[in-house]
Amino acid sequence: MRHPQGPIQARFAAHPWGPWAAPVQVLAGGHPEASPAGGQYGSGGILFHPTCTVDCAPGEPSLASNGEPELLADEYGRLYGPNVVDAWTTARTGGADVYWNVSTWNPYQVVLMKTRINTQ
Repeated sequence: MRHPQGPIQARFAAHPWGPWAAPVQVLAGGHPEASPAGGQYGSGGILFHPTCTVDCAPGEPSLASNGEPELLADEYGRLYGPNVVDAWTTARTGGADVYWNVSTWNPYQVVLMKTRINTQ
């Protein structure tokens, strides 16, 4: 089932084969239908929203049916394709700092992220 905030979630296990913990939300896009736009759709966010007005993620240009560039002004941004960067992930007392990237659609980009996981 699709989650309304389109989050990136993580699951944890002591072994690769499990048993796995329930999913934990790491990054939520937000509700694209919310007004005003908030979360990653709002000011300073990484996802395009047509009603965002200050410090907003840019919309992705596309080609119109006539071949001319146009803005995808009615297509909300989405999160997809997270990947952990193992070489940068570091253990620390009581947890770890996990570096990862996430792809976004509208705008089409890859964003480097860091998440601090506490085990206590």
